[in-house]
Amino acid sequence: MENKRICFYFNPYPEKDRWIKYDRYVRMIIRRIVRGKPYTSGIDKVFVNLKKGLDLLQVPYVVNVPFHRLTPNDQILFMGRGPTWLEKYIKSEKKHPFAAAIGFSSHPIEIKDIMEGQPLIAYFSHCSWVNDIYAGYFGKDRCLTWPAGVDTEAYPILPLEHKTTDFLIYRKIRWNVEAETNRIVEPIRKVLQKKGFTWKEILYLSYKPEQLKELQRTCKALIFVTEHETQGFALQECMSTGMPVLAWNEGIVRDPYYGQCGTLNPPVTAVPFFDETCGRTFTTIESFENTLDLFWEEFQQNKYNPAQFIRNNFTLQKSAEIMCEKLNTVYNKLRL
Repeated sequence: MENKRICFYFNPYPEKDRWIKYDRYVRMIIRRIVRGKPYTSGIDKVFVNLKKGLDLLQVPYVVNVPFHRLTPNDQILFMGRGPTWLEKYIKSEKKHPFAAAIGFSSHPIEIKDIMEGQPLIAYFSHCSWVNDIYAGYFGKDRCLTWPAGVDTEAYPILPLEHKTTDFLIYRKIRWNVEAETNRIVEPIRKVLQKKGFTWKEILYLSYKPEQLKELQRTCKALIFVTEHETQGFALQECMSTGMPVLAWNEGIVRDPYYGQCGTLNPPVTAVPFFDETCGRTFTTIESFENTLDLFWEEFQQNKYNPAQFIRNNFTLQKSAEIMCEKLNTVYNKLRL
């Protein structure tokens, strides 16, 4: 693999003064003492895991290097929390081509104007259905898929014999939360109770990573409840530990922003990276009970191997290799 220097531009979570000037630094110290290690968001995890993968490959990279130190041979990649760095780059009047990736925007309409006329050579989305939406704005040739890597050492395979709870319900409903919880989650609970299963629940954005890890140690399988996903870090981290998945996969777009993007009904999915070794999906709550029976029967027959699926496709090294190969390809085309 040809190793070029990758120049990342990434915005950390913005910390602001609240009461007096510079009190953000004091609050950061107190929060660290009281709460322990800060939570790593999905956007941060994408960035951190890519750097870990590049370290394994011994690929050189720098982060937020001053623009005047860039060379024509550098591969520029904007990531994470909006186009602030790109706006600075444009004002610097640099003309080097650049790529952008996950976390840079939630929807293409957010960055349409700022991207116009700029030397964008690639925009990376996690999965194909999101990639198709961005392609409508930036062109199919410039829009590429790139799944982030899972830290399989941090999420190792856990022994089933030590697990005492049948299911973990992971709730990640983001639109019409109360109504959808009553429509989907409550019937799931009733079916599990009727059939004598035990379960625990965890709510998206309401837990610390160690809490999820403890549930992975004690729960045998995952019931994943969300409208649609671009990749799903928590989902794949559970799979990495060996938990097969029973996922609600309605296939209906719920994010109203996509209507503004001119994509009224993209082919969304809750499990963009999934096959028969990972588990099963159900489309409607009416089909849940029958699917649950099939899932549990196959689970008891050891027909699932989600941990191997992750290790075959989504390790830190594999993800970094894909990014390097695609960056090298798009940048080499410029030099032909």
